[in-house]
Amino acid sequence: MKNRFLIAYVVVALIHLVAILSENRLVADCSKVLLIPMLIGYAFQSFKNHNPVLRLLLIALFFCWAGDTLLIFTEQNELFFLLGLAAFLLGHIGYIFTFRKSVDTSKPVKSLPAIYYGLPIVYAVGLLIFLLPKLGDMAIPVIAYAIVISMMCVAAMWRWSKTTKFSFMMVTTGAIVFVISDSLIAINKFHTAFSTASILIMITYIKAQYLIVVGLKKHYFETA
Repeated sequence: MKNRFLIAYVVVALIHLVAILSENRLVADCSKVLLIPMLIGYAFQSFKNHNPVLRLLLIALFFCWAGDTLLIFTEQNELFFLLGLAAFLLGHIGYIFTFRKSVDTSKPVKSLPAIYYGLPIVYAVGLLIFLLPKLGDMAIPVIAYAIVISMMCVAAMWRWSKTTKFSFMMVTTGAIVFVISDSLIAINKFHTAFSTASILIMITYIKAQYLIVVGLKKHYFETA
């Protein structure tokens, strides 16, 4: 059953991307709202024996779904962009706690060299410096968001040696791709709009969510 949810996620994702390319707004919006529920279904099936992780993951996914839904209405009212930003911020906080929980505490504690943990922060600072002259009243919300998403990336990297290599690579790659997706949103909205923004943002977003959720599952599958 859980693989059916993943298949459904891929199918809905393909429909969504085709709708973006064909400029079918109704199908694009409807399919976007259906994406995260497919991963929620997968999570229910995959993490049902790991209730603390399931609860945290469902919180993260719920707020990501809320963010997806709210951002659909941005053209009607810019307030929805701010609300969507807040929802995704809470989603990333949920992911931080999920990453901290989905580790093997019996493994010897090792850490990546400190320089690696600094990379997401350096990237976030560089992007903020690039965007800051264009942010205006959105400066504080965007700075707060940048801090949280960089911490989400650091939390994914913190799982090094505390999980399987496959789970670590999938989750960390997913976190990095998520940062790329959000960076594209910020550049397109606040600095320079570009025609391929919508498709690139959603390709990276879809990939990021898939890698994170399936990567977390691989932690339990490979250590079972």
